[in-house]
Amino acid sequence: LLVMAVSLAVRLPLSPSHVLAAAAFVVVGLDPWAPLSAGFWLSFLAVYVLMASTGWWGRGMLAPAGAVAGLLSKLHAAARLQIFVTLALMPPLALLFNEISIVSPLANAYAIPLIGMLVTPLALLLAGLAWVPGLDAAAGAVAWLAHALLQLCMWPTEWLAALPGASLPVAAAPWWATAFAMLGVGVALLPRGFPFRALGWAFMLPVLVWLPSRLETGDWELYAIDVGQGSALVLRTASQVLVYDTGVRYSPDADAAQRNLVPFLRAKGIRKVDVLVVSHGDLDHVGGLRSVLESVPVEQSYTPFDLPGWLKHEGRLLGGRALPPLPRAHSPCFHGLSWRADGVGFAFLWPPGTGSIDLGADTRERNRNACVLRIQGAHHSILLPGDIGADEEIALVERGLDAADIVLAAHHGSRYSSARPFVAATEAQHVIAQAGRWNRYVHPASMVRRRWQAHGSAFWDTGIDGAIIARSVNGVLTVEAERDRRVRHWSE
Repeated sequence: LLVMAVSLAVRLPLSPSHVLAAAAFVVVGLDPWAPLSAGFWLSFLAVYVLMASTGWWGRGMLAPAGAVAGLLSKLHAAARLQIFVTLALMPPLALLFNEISIVSPLANAYAIPLIGMLVTPLALLLAGLAWVPGLDAAAGAVAWLAHALLQLCMWPTEWLAALPGASLPVAAAPWWATAFAMLGVGVALLPRGFPFRALGWAFMLPVLVWLPSRLETGDWELYAIDVGQGSALVLRTASQVLVYDTGVRYSPDADAAQRNLVPFLRAKGIRKVDVLVVSHGDLDHVGGLRSVLESVPVEQSYTPFDLPGWLKHEGRLLGGRALPPLPRAHSPCFHGLSWRADGVGFAFLWPPGTGSIDLGADTRERNRNACVLRIQGAHHSILLPGDIGADEEIALVERGLDAADIVLAAHHGSRYSSARPFVAATEAQHVIAQAGRWNRYVHPASMVRRRWQAHGSAFWDTGIDGAIIARSVNGVLTVEAERDRRVRHWSE
């Protein structure tokens, strides 16, 4: 709007494409980091699509006013433009968010006119009034009106977003599929009459239907998500998904599952969690539980505490929030509980009891009763010990702890865990410490790192290495760090 206003004021003849390019130049000049945000690309792409398509689909907008036929023609043209923009934005939305909004044409139908013709001009007026001394009352009134209009816009939008099927989750496709889809958008934007223009929409199909390759029986993939100072892991077998811990809760409205874990599940095309294990009730392990349950259906859950009771307690602390959808089945974790899926064995080694610990138990008691899970594939094994301490580790060794190829360092690599007998018994090839960069607990402890490395283990730290991906496929074990796979110029 600013670029358009300036061009009209100085009588500078600019074509719509020149106005759009100048607006992008101004935005980047004011905020050089703007191109790193998704909103920058989506906004300018949407405007470009509207400009490119108005030439043939927007002609109905110019129909004679006053006649019923003219009104219907305008509505028809506006609806087609909204659908066209929605289709054109599908590839970048799939790339950036791993989901596509189905209700966006309806939301845009009222949001674009309301924000474009009322909220944005009021915001510009407010910016001008703020510079003039003595107009505080007028600025306050304008701010109140702009906020009220924006809130009016948000009410139906939130209702639409909450509808079942409001968005379509899509898995993260390879770069070539996204590039192919964007090429299809370019073909579809060609002028009417261009041969094969309609085929451009077909170019988007690989992005919309892409699914990760299927694992063979007995193989597995483990993802240690970088959730800062917390724990969240995802294990994938041939047909099932297990989630171990859900990360930390930052505030009443934000947690690591909402920001990291759930988007990761979407990116992998995971529509259902078969098994959810929450090792214990500390906030850095259970903090994202509600977000997981609200985002994907869970078949079976295992915790050392009363899961519905914990969710009710959390709901009261969060201001009376309702219970999220619960898992179809729930059981406490305890030594001796085991099952098999896709040629992979799962067994809880700890805690020794079969009951749930009290929700009011202190941190030390919760840590002592964490769910310790052993996973045995056809060729390689994993040990996930939660936050147990050295006493519990030694108790496991005395019970006859088997070696494991991949071990999650207990309690984020705390110096009170990773006891020498435990380290020696596991004979781990790789050890993963899930900890936040520069965390106040100084996890993982340097002495713990050295202890594992002295036994020949490769030591990985999510705070430094980012997410860790371990794969046991066709008898070969590979471990890599996401930060090494996707090096950024600012991390070199």
